[in-house]
Amino acid sequence: MQIDLSFFTEPPELEQNATLKIAALAPLSMVSAQPGSYFRSELVPTIDMVYGMLENALGWHFEDKTRKTIFKALHKAAKKKHGKQKEYKNSDWLMGKPKTSDSGYFSFLQYHLSLALEKADEQPMTYDDLWSMHLRTQGDSFVGGSRSYDNSLEGMISISRKKLRGEDGKELQPAITFGDKKDFVTLSLQELRQLTEGNVKTTSLKPHFPQYYVSPKVRGYIVPNQCYIFRVKCTKHLAQLLEEALTTPSAPLYLGSNDGWVDIKWTNHES
Repeated sequence: MQIDLSFFTEPPELEQNATLKIAALAPLSMVSAQPGSYFRSELVPTIDMVYGMLENALGWHFEDKTRKTIFKALHKAAKKKHGKQKEYKNSDWLMGKPKTSDSGYFSFLQYHLSLALEKADEQPMTYDDLWSMHLRTQGDSFVGGSRSYDNSLEGMISISRKKLRGEDGKELQPAITFGDKKDFVTLSLQELRQLTEGNVKTTSLKPHFPQYYVSPKVRGYIVPNQCYIFRVKCTKHLAQLLEEALTTPSAPLYLGSNDGWVDIKWTNHES
């Protein structure tokens, strides 16, 4: 699939007015910040969430390193073409420092498309559900990562990661240790690591376990009874790209978690 990002090198003249109408097809969980033990959902999608949704429709689903490389090349090309023009010389567009969300995401759309919320459900139905968070680390976080353990054990798993300290301030074994049922031998996490690794030269148990471990989390969901409606201003080139992409999107459209499916209607208005 060919991806057209040439709009980025054009001046951000927002001459096209449009309306973006988003209807939820499933419960939405729109978490905007790095959560703790509870994934709290926003009642209204953030601008970055809408940008991400539109980028998925366009097929711009890049991992962080690739996204930064592409942005650097686009910024360089745009600055070369327009860097000497007074009206753009010191603009955010040509400064090369995109605004990022709390999760570190930044959108290629942010200079050439502006969004303003016009309508939303102010009192959507809300509820909490248990959600499996898939993780992969170098540490001991795999302990308790089985899908079969009850969420009520999460507190114990958290305590097991805390270290006790002696009167001299030195770290002792973890506050909770895990035992061998057969011989009733108590094992610290460090001892467990040594027994599991054997002769393998590594400081992590990671190679000996599946790709991801699972951490059960409580996640908030909302069920909006009305559509989200945004007023849009963008360049004419970008309006054409988005109108085509939303007719035949390159990927499923969702807000927040990838099971928060939505339907989108884009309507251009005469300037």
